[in-house]
Amino acid sequence: MGCDIHMYVEKKEKDNWVKVGDVFDNPYYEPEGPDYSWNTPKTDQPYSGRNYDLFAILADVRNGYGFAGCDTGNAVEPIDYPRGLPDDVSKEIQVCSDEWGCDGHSHSYFTIREILDHNWSKKKVHRGWVDMDGYSSYLDNGKPSSWCGGVHGPLKVSNEEMEKILKGEVDETPENILGCYTQIQWETEQWEDCRFFLETVKQIQEVFEEEGLGVDDVRLVFWFDN
Repeated sequence: MGCDIHMYVEKKEKDNWVKVGDVFDNPYYEPEGPDYSWNTPKTDQPYSGRNYDLFAILADVRNGYGFAGCDTGNAVEPIDYPRGLPDDVSKEIQVCSDEWGCDGHSHSYFTIREILDHNWSKKKVHRGWVDMDGYSSYLDNGKPSSWCGGVHGPLKVSNEEMEKILKGEVDETPENILGCYTQIQWETEQWEDCRFFLETVKQIQEVFEEEGLGVDDVRLVFWFDN
């Protein structure tokens, strides 16, 4: 089962935190689409991507594993472990959280300063399964163009065997050899895996700077569901 994030923004007004309304562009909006509550040009959720690398950094969620516990790489140290909702969370966000009930988990929050202060150049070790084309891309670029967290059924071979297959050095070719997979490992910096989220944070910072709000006056409040 997949895991999703539910993220909202609060800004400081005097001594209170206030939920920000529908001011963010909705990437899923379809002008000619159905008349549903979610199909609007603006939304109150600035980021809703399913990015397990980001979830691990934000709250130790799906940290090094994916669906059904498949190995996706080394776990990372999160910015912080889930803090729960802020004690002074806005009533609107408290209601949104309550609606999720026990299905919502790992509630937490960060100011924009805390997000920006994180060392996004830290290394992340990934692991995944690739087919022949994916392994060839990995050899050429140091990372695959696409990969799977786990495969069930196809023939699994070692990296050495995969290289022999690509070079045509295999004496006997099983019928399913063209559908074989091998597990690889590669490294990135965290910002590479989370660039769209970081672009969103930068946009949030710029929007509220125009209102005279600093990086300590705006925070992200979020939780997850499976």
